[in-house]
Amino acid sequence: MTKNDIGELSDIQSEAGIIGTLIENPEYILYSEQLTPRHFFQTMNGCLYWAISELNKSKITNIDSYNLLSIINTNKAVKKQIGENVTPENINDFIRLSKNVARRTPEEYLKLVKVVLNNAFKRNLVESLESSAKLCFDETDGIDLYKSVQKKLDSLTTEYVDAELQAFSKIVRPIWEDSRKKLENGGSFGYKPLISELENYFNYQPGELVMYVGKRKVGKSLFAMNEAVSLMRQGVGVLYIDTELSDKLFTNRIISHLAKVPHKRIRNGEYDSDSQKRIDKAIEWLENQNFFHCHTPIYNKEKIYLLAKKLQQNNGVNFVIYDHLKTTESKDSSGAYYELGNKANFLKDIICSELGFGGICLAQQNRSGDIGESFRLEQEVSAFVYINSKTKKEIQSDGEECGTMKLFVKGNRLGEQMEDDDDYIDIGFKGYLCTFENVKQHIQRPETPF
Repeated sequence: MTKNDIGELSDIQSEAGIIGTLIENPEYILYSEQLTPRHFFQTMNGCLYWAISELNKSKITNIDSYNLLSIINTNKAVKKQIGENVTPENINDFIRLSKNVARRTPEEYLKLVKVVLNNAFKRNLVESLESSAKLCFDETDGIDLYKSVQKKLDSLTTEYVDAELQAFSKIVRPIWEDSRKKLENGGSFGYKPLISELENYFNYQPGELVMYVGKRKVGKSLFAMNEAVSLMRQGVGVLYIDTELSDKLFTNRIISHLAKVPHKRIRNGEYDSDSQKRIDKAIEWLENQNFFHCHTPIYNKEKIYLLAKKLQQNNGVNFVIYDHLKTTESKDSSGAYYELGNKANFLKDIICSELGFGGICLAQQNRSGDIGESFRLEQEVSAFVYINSKTKKEIQSDGEECGTMKLFVKGNRLGEQMEDDDDYIDIGFKGYLCTFENVKQHIQRPETPF
């Protein structure tokens, strides 16, 4: 097959669309990690893709002729390959035209990527088969010919298939040894929850999403913030996506919690010199944490995915807290339940399972105590935990030392579940200090030998 014939197995418009999209939205390159410069038919497109990829690794998002040429000039091989084809003038022309071919959504961009990958696979397959066909006319032994063809096909499969599935026999020991070493070093499977009693039911683990639900104004967001601090103290990088609180309001709350200074005093600036010292110490601690607070009132799964993946790659963040899931599009109740289920499914399957994050998300009960079709959400998440205030009767019965709030674990795939209404976990809540804490339990769990 001639070069012109091979050219029929290409789509220059799709290649240009990819480059144009990345010029407009360079962060989209995170969606196409399987795509490499050699998959492009046109040399210029492949070199520009490489340059944009290198700029992204350097956290440069301004894709202009100066930055593209600067990065190309750092690599002699790329510079030689592209020759005289790239100048500031024709790059500027391409950038101007990119708005006409750029795609506006990740889904559209991925369609272009699929076209380019498919064509690259076909070209490579043709080249491999033609090379093998030549061997048929020499004195190559049949067995050797078979091995040669099989090796080439295996190489193509490895390159164009997303992941290779390994036999469990190959991975069981490394997984176990990694877990055993963590336990020997004082660690645990996953990350410990703030409330120690929850460890009898689950730990936060990569790939798993725990949902906390409660009525409005019960303190769900403060509980999630306390969990974020607990995770940071375990050395975990945390992304906190907040649909309600700005950075300033969140900062006031977390400093009140860490410094043990009443939130009202921080808000009004009414604190003494001793409190100021504790506040300074809290700020200093926060300055050394791998923590990101993102205030985004509108749910946008593309933004969440790109943000999570970028922070994972660049900053080692591996835990997400989403505060909180709510309906934005649906007017009728059935539509609202479906929308909440889809959002929980995205966090569980894409952010947690695909990217390997551990996760917490919050949701709100309605006035009757329900959260839509809760069984739908229970199916989407790993564990389902209700957080509520105790009744006056429960407080009197349990005693003040058992706190004023409770957790009830339901729909738990990670361990035990609670069955009886009075089988709840007692927790303490000091609202004025934005703090949840461990307290004495009204039911003492019997110690087991294992």
